[in-house]
Amino acid sequence: NPFLSGLSLPWLSAAPQLPEFGGVGILGLTGGDMTATYAIENNFVVDNIVGLAGIEFLGANATYSVLDNVFFDNAIGTALIAIDGAVLDFTIERNLYWGGLLSELVNPFLPAGVTMPYTDLMGIFVGSFSLGGTPSAVTGTIADNWIYDHLIGIGTLAAGPNATLDLTIDYNELSGSGLGVLSSIPAGDIATFLAANPGLVGALGALGIPPVAVLISDNYGLAGIASGSIFGAQTTLTITDNALDYFALSA
Repeated sequence: NPFLSGLSLPWLSAAPQLPEFGGVGILGLTGGDMTATYAIENNFVVDNIVGLAGIEFLGANATYSVLDNVFFDNAIGTALIAIDGAVLDFTIERNLYWGGLLSELVNPFLPAGVTMPYTDLMGIFVGSFSLGGTPSAVTGTIADNWIYDHLIGIGTLAAGPNATLDLTIDYNELSGSGLGVLSSIPAGDIATFLAANPGLVGALGALGIPPVAVLISDNYGLAGIASGSIFGAQTTLTITDNALDYFALSA
C-alpha cells in the first residue's frame, strides 16, 4: 500500500490506556444561501471522533474533493451530510482509512478479560436528510479507497420524503474488524444460545452470513457497505468491483 511506506507510527505498539482525541479533525460547515468548494487533499488526520465532517443545511450548495488523505484512528473517518434544502456533490478517492480509536476508548471500561480488537465504527458515512420536507440532494463517488479495521466500511442513509442520494461506489478495498470482542464469551454459552434459537441460525444462514464461531474467531466486522432509505427517501447506489473481506454482511 503506497500510504504505508515511510510512515512511522510508534503508537500502534504503545497506545495509551486513555488516548487523547479531538471532536472533529476537519470541519466544513455550509448553511443558508452559501456556496462552498472544499479541497481536502494530502492530510494526515489522527485521533478524532470524526476525521472529516461536512455538514450542509438550509439551502447550501457544497462540493467536496477528498483525495489522497490518511485517516488514522478516527471513530468515523469521513462524514458528509446534506440537510433540508442542501445540495452536496463530492468525490472521495485514494484515501486510507485505518481504524483503532473506538477500541482504545472502549477497552478501559470493559470487564476484566474482555477486549475489543483494534477497530473503529465506520470509515465513510454519507447522509441526505429532508427532516422539514425541503428537498436535499447528495451525489458523489467513493472510489479507490483503502478501508481497514472498521465495524462498517461505508454507510449511507437517506431520510425524509424529499431526500435523494445517488452514489457510485467503485474499486474500494474494505476489511472489517470488531466481532472478535465476542471471543470473551464462553463458547458453551454461545452454543447454548444458538441451540435455543434455531430460527435465528436459519435466518443467518439464509443471508449468507458465516457461522458465528467463524465471525468471532476470524474477527469479522458487521457490514462492508450498509445503506438505508427511510420515510420516503430515494437512494440510488451503483456498487462495482469492490473487495470486501471479513464482514458478516458484505453489502
